[in-house]
Amino acid sequence: MSMNFFKKLLSFTNTKYFFFLVLVVYLLLYLFLNYDKGLEAVSSDAWMNNFVMIQQQEGQPWAYMPQVYSQQDLYIAFPLLYYISPGFINGVFGYHILGVLIITLTYVISGLVIKKIFNNWALASLGALLCVIPRFILPTRIGLLGLGNVRGNAFVYPLYLLLSYYWIIYGLQDRRKNIWLAVVAGLSVYLYPPVGTIIIALFVLTAFLVRGRKYFKEIFIFGVVYLLVAMPFLVNHFINPSTGMLDVTGELTAQDLSLQNEIIRYRFQANAFLTSIDLARIKRGIWDGFILGVSFVGSLVFYTKYRYKIREKYKLLFKTSIIFVILMLLFILAVEFVNHIANLDGKPPLFIEHLRLMRVVGFIMIMQFVFSIYLLYFKFNKQLLAIIISIAIVLTPLTFFASAIRPVIRIVVPESIRIKYNLAPVVQEEDVRSFDNLKDISDWTKDNVQAGKTKFFVFDDFQNEFKFKILSRHETNLTSKEGNIYVTSNFENSARWYDERLRYNEQVQGAEDFGQIVDFAKELECTHILLPRGELSILYKESESTGTSVLYFNDDYKVIKID
Repeated sequence: MSMNFFKKLLSFTNTKYFFFLVLVVYLLLYLFLNYDKGLEAVSSDAWMNNFVMIQQQEGQPWAYMPQVYSQQDLYIAFPLLYYISPGFINGVFGYHILGVLIITLTYVISGLVIKKIFNNWALASLGALLCVIPRFILPTRIGLLGLGNVRGNAFVYPLYLLLSYYWIIYGLQDRRKNIWLAVVAGLSVYLYPPVGTIIIALFVLTAFLVRGRKYFKEIFIFGVVYLLVAMPFLVNHFINPSTGMLDVTGELTAQDLSLQNEIIRYRFQANAFLTSIDLARIKRGIWDGFILGVSFVGSLVFYTKYRYKIREKYKLLFKTSIIFVILMLLFILAVEFVNHIANLDGKPPLFIEHLRLMRVVGFIMIMQFVFSIYLLYFKFNKQLLAIIISIAIVLTPLTFFASAIRPVIRIVVPESIRIKYNLAPVVQEEDVRSFDNLKDISDWTKDNVQAGKTKFFVFDDFQNEFKFKILSRHETNLTSKEGNIYVTSNFENSARWYDERLRYNEQVQGAEDFGQIVDFAKELECTHILLPRGELSILYKESESTGTSVLYFNDDYKVIKID
């Protein structure tokens, strides 16, 4: 009886009902994990774009702020993160709707592409699920299971398998499909420009190398239609001086260029340069990508040995995977090489968004993994092994498994090594502050502290004080997060931000008396201080005379007026 039940269960997995059941379960998981989440969980992309758009749309409380690339008139993704909740006054409901929409589209479109190729709903369910489960792909990540993953780049997640495998295997053989896929490719530039330009170009080059001269005409037509659709964005991008990811226009001296290079590397580090990747990112990528990597290599061995025995569409699938990954890696290495040469010459890097594009490799490896499971299950008669591996790759990503492995690492690995390499770090209680308390003090400040000449000195921890600035609508000293805006605008703005950040590090991190911090705040023309609990609050309490008074406090923060 148990064997019959197992056979019926396997039979059920190969139905469209199971395919959509998996989607429903995943959406329920999203709801369970996020139903009580508020603004604190919204992605940093949304916070930054609200900052930009508030300045642009709501009376310019920060009129000094430079124009940036995300203010491209035809750029849809980032402004949408603002318009679904302008200034966050509409809460997070719109972000939840957007998250559910991205999950659903990514799952359904990716799954249907896999179903078309393998003619199996179980493999479609597996591959589509892997496309939405958060997973680290060195040095970036893919998937969506929370508000923190609702970012501009997630808008194009549904398109990766569609514009690569489906187009190359099926679209090039059908004129109508070829044209409407070209339209979709052109529209992708309005969602996330690096994908709509660089990744689409790599897909086109992959198609040419996979399909050869036989389909040159179809690939050419695809390219023409793509350019016609994307042209308004591309033209605006090149004529608008504020839409470059790195705006270094104007006449700069060799010394200025060298300083700009230093500033960019200081701000972006591991997010933009392979030489800055830390061990924590490497170990996360290895953990989440190990099974994908092994299956990728294993399928390469299989293809080398049995390529004459498999169907043509699987040959096309395999060639697409291998060639695209090679092209992607060559592109990244080329950018790294050019950036390195520029660095040796004392000039800013050419491009700093290339490492984020590595996430596309994650989707390619997922398709190749599905191919490996197909081979194990249907060609090598290793059904049990295929099922075990499939379950393992679904359950073991750090998103689900971190709570199980962190205690083990903390027991086995000495604390000194964990601190040095950011391995399962322990966050001290005094460093954990409630967003509700941050929001409360922000609301109080907005209502009770007069705007205008008021300027708060904040102790930057990358996110919280940036959020205070937006919620309270008050001026502050420059935060780390604002570096994304300043460093990608022009030299004068980036130099201003950099100078203040270096002075902040020197004055605050080495302060032995709170009076030194007050003096620095006065230098920056600050009238108030937002003081978090912890070491700085203790230093304030122990200092004898600071010339300040407490206006308001809660369990996590104090508003201090500089007298």
